[in-house]
Amino acid sequence: ERGSANAGSESTILEFDGFSPSPMERIVGEVWSELLQVRRIGRNDDFFDLGGHSLLAIRSLSRIEKRTGVKLALPVVFEKRR
Repeated sequence: ERGSANAGSESTILEFDGFSPSPMERIVGEVWSELLQVRRIGRNDDFFDLGGHSLLAIRSLSRIEKRTGVKLALPVVFEKRR
């Protein structure tokens, strides 16, 4: 579904292994879905594996900050890289 024209217009499906996402996880999932045009986001997904790159990483952090008031440093996006 990645790259489909209407991926961002449909609701994001958050996959969290049977556990409810925290409010922050939900926001991050929604932001990633908007930016990456990916409808399914899971707790263990990697931003870059989903099609992200460094410029989109900066945009995602900016959007997360606008929605939550929490300022995250860029290295946070790279921490989970395999």
